[in-house]
Amino acid sequence: MSPSRSAWHRSSPRLPPDGSGKLSAGIEPFICIALAGMARYPCALFHADGLMDMRGYLVAGNWKMNGANAANEALVDGIIAGAPASDSVELLVCPPFSYLSAVGSQVSGSAVSLGAQTVSEHESGAFTGEIAGSMLRECGCKYVIVGHSERRALMGEPSEIVAAKFQAALDCGLQPILCVGETLEQREAGQTEAVIDEQLNAV
Repeated sequence: MSPSRSAWHRSSPRLPPDGSGKLSAGIEPFICIALAGMARYPCALFHADGLMDMRGYLVAGNWKMNGANAANEALVDGIIAGAPASDSVELLVCPPFSYLSAVGSQVSGSAVSLGAQTVSEHESGAFTGEIAGSMLRECGCKYVIVGHSERRALMGEPSEIVAAKFQAALDCGLQPILCVGETLEQREAGQTEAVIDEQLNAV
């Protein structure tokens, strides 16, 4: 599920140009492309002209639907203690929603950032089970994952919804981690680059 390097450079997400007011609160117009099966995610900066620069590594832990209060505390203590003293590596933990506040308090002031596993494309309203970007910010989140393969496949999230979530994250000052990748069937059919192009160009 890893996109080819040529696919990275050819695809140009349609980000608002500087001065548009969309990228507020000091948020840079970049996309962290998560390569499936990798623990370290290279951070890609897409400029308005579509050119890409690499920005070191974001080492992100997506806890998915796992965790417990006591175990979380011990795990995060270990991550903080082992955090490298490097400007080119940033550590990130993404626990389930119910643990965000506790983990956020624990990592506050450390070298470890807090992220969420998804976000609603809506600011508020009658959307049972959803969570708004402003709520994630109040929990201390800096990042949020959008477009994870499990959300696309199991929850049926199309690229249009992923794009709306991406923009919603930017609008409230979160840095979105955009996950892209093809299924095994798409790879075997030779559709890898076409699938990734579609996922990137929707944003």
